[in-house]
Amino acid sequence: MTIQRQYSLPNCVLTLEGMDSLAEVGEARPTLSVLLTVNCQFPAHGRGFLCDRSFFERFAQVVSQYAQGCFSGIQSPQLPTAIDPSQPNVAVVPADGGKHRLLVMPPPNPEGPGDGPPQPIELLLTPLQLFDLVETIDQFYGDPKTLPDIQQVFSPVSRHDLVQAEPLVQRAAPVALGASGLAVAAGLLFMLPVPKVQQPKDLLRPTPTPTPQNQSALPSPSPATAPSPTKPQPQTRSLPAASPASTSAAIPPSSVPVPSPLAGEGADTLLTPAKPVTDPKQLAALERYLLGQLDQAWTDRQNLALTLNYRVSVGEDGSIVGYLPENAMAQEAIARTPLPKLLFKPLDRANTGEPLATFQVSFSAAQGVQVIPMKSVNASNAAVNQIQNPSLSDAIARETARAQLEKSLRTAWQGQSAPSMPLMYDVRTNAAGLAVEADPANRNAAQKPFPLGPLLNPAASAIKGDNGKVQLAPLAQFRVVFWPDGSIDVRS
Repeated sequence: MTIQRQYSLPNCVLTLEGMDSLAEVGEARPTLSVLLTVNCQFPAHGRGFLCDRSFFERFAQVVSQYAQGCFSGIQSPQLPTAIDPSQPNVAVVPADGGKHRLLVMPPPNPEGPGDGPPQPIELLLTPLQLFDLVETIDQFYGDPKTLPDIQQVFSPVSRHDLVQAEPLVQRAAPVALGASGLAVAAGLLFMLPVPKVQQPKDLLRPTPTPTPQNQSALPSPSPATAPSPTKPQPQTRSLPAASPASTSAAIPPSSVPVPSPLAGEGADTLLTPAKPVTDPKQLAALERYLLGQLDQAWTDRQNLALTLNYRVSVGEDGSIVGYLPENAMAQEAIARTPLPKLLFKPLDRANTGEPLATFQVSFSAAQGVQVIPMKSVNASNAAVNQIQNPSLSDAIARETARAQLEKSLRTAWQGQSAPSMPLMYDVRTNAAGLAVEADPANRNAAQKPFPLGPLLNPAASAIKGDNGKVQLAPLAQFRVVFWPDGSIDVRS
């Protein structure tokens, strides 16, 4: 019985035809263990080729190794860069404009002579078309029911090849620079004069103790002025009074005691016992919601040389009900933070009985706003940081979020410089398509930050529910690829 397997993507269709040498009765999906022919088609070019198993293995291995080199930035020197029209072979080489040139000299048609000998095939693939080709081959490798004896093999580039690939001038430059720097430093040190060593001078010289020979020559003190032999009189000296300015300068500003009680609005919510919020999911939602409020409302960020730290209490609805400065500097600079403007004052705070969450909030010019749950009041920071948002499962909502994310990315990407290598990220968004966070998905992306970092809004991962309480928003994850030709691909 002939078995046919097809692996299809918009830019590449791979059809394998063969049979099962170990067919079992009643098997729902038999294993294609004997390969007869392979048909590889590229719909965008209207071209394709037929081949046997040996050539297909060579084709899949060359394409996979080339793609691995594109993602890692290190191409193996063993990959072919040209083909011989008289011999079946395959090669992939970079082309202008961030594209890739696929060269294929297929073997004779395994089904018969056909119209004549096969002709060389040369295709110019865009990054998206190359990605579909690699993904199609990966689908074949990942199918345990198709040629299970074939394994995808990746061989690392040898250290010798990497060294030889680098020009000799570049390899010798660090050595020459280090030797010349050492010579210059030695010359400068040789020209410095030899320092003179001086004996230290004693600031206070002790009075020499009289010897027994001249002890009789010393005048005897009168009985009225002679000190007691068993109780020596201590010597005293007066010190100048310290001025207020010198006293305050001796104490670091960070250690200046804060006046008691602290002048914080709603500080009673922090100084008096209250029922704490202990649910890690609710704490994570309140943390992100508070971060969004403070980051959006903080406008006076210029010329802030010090970090201002506060303890902030938040209700279940995300309202800031109290704050407390942690030192005198934070108390004096409270007007430069958005806390007074965002403070909510309930009519009877003492009798509300509402659970409160307490956070450590920092304002700094270098790191912006930082919000951390207080360990002494809430659950541990580790438990809160490990909380994941629920998944956005509705298919229509996911597609709407994907379309909105793609629109915002393309708008922000205009005028940006395209990367030299593909950058892949896993981006999570809420139902409105607002990007919450992005994680690198390949080696090139791991070495660079997300190109459109200003679009990331972590606070969008928390919303107010129907009950008025802050909760975690459902998120959808998409694969975003920034290609060298300037295009952007957003996939589910």
